[in-house]
Amino acid sequence: GPAYNALLDFSWEIDLWGKIRRGVEADKATAAAAADAVHNVLLGIQAEVASTYFQIRALDAEMRVVREAVSWRGEALKIAKARVLAGAGSELEEAQSETEVASAEAEISALQARRDQLENVLAILTGANAASFHLPVNASELRSPPTLPAGVPTDLLERRPDLSQAERQLAAATAKIGVAKAMFFPSLKLAGNGGFQSGDIDILFEPTSLLWSYGPKISIPLFSGNKNRFNLSRSKSIHDEALAGYRQAFLAAVADVETSLSQIRNYATQSSAQQRARSSAERASQLAK
Repeated sequence: GPAYNALLDFSWEIDLWGKIRRGVEADKATAAAAADAVHNVLLGIQAEVASTYFQIRALDAEMRVVREAVSWRGEALKIAKARVLAGAGSELEEAQSETEVASAEAEISALQARRDQLENVLAILTGANAASFHLPVNASELRSPPTLPAGVPTDLLERRPDLSQAERQLAAATAKIGVAKAMFFPSLKLAGNGGFQSGDIDILFEPTSLLWSYGPKISIPLFSGNKNRFNLSRSKSIHDEALAGYRQAFLAAVADVETSLSQIRNYATQSSAQQRARSSAERASQLAK
């Protein structure tokens, strides 16, 4: 006849060879690598937001200068027209002045289009609706970005999440080798089950239907068909791949940091030269006036 069961199984494995301990170690390293991957994505978004913001502010400053140029070229056009009316100038000078004014006005439109594009990019990066997102124009001088802290490039490398992710992946692969090695040894589990079993559902949960058992369970890998050996070889190959990935990540991080530091040094030199050029241009403008 039919048999009705309401059973619960349980087991607990004694960690004789460190298999469970190394498995937990591998899982923790994998979780840490996943967290570093998320951090790396967030850091990239933050860097993109900062870069886009400073590009927009640079365009604001450039458009302010071009608008001043349009004003001065408009004054020059008035002078050219007055000279033509007075017979002291040529229509060629007037046409050239008109061309300069139109070119400057077209340049403002091109800069504004570029600013609108960057503003939409910034809206996407911040999760805002591009149609309603607007960053007011900053008419003041462009502030300098924050300076780098002391102790580069070593300290910067230690803070890079991509390098930390590669290191955690290597640690996980190393721990999994220990798990694969432990599979060659016997495992001991304390297993049991308990519950109710009866051929009549009306007395299923009666004391007479109670059923339970417990005891040790030993597994000896005698006939695994080379499965454990192949699993160990696979774990070692994954470790070698993770080691190569870590080395590649380290070399790429060093190159990235060195490139960025070189750009910063060159930008500082370029900024100093442009400051001197600006001072000379302001003096020339005063003399021209």
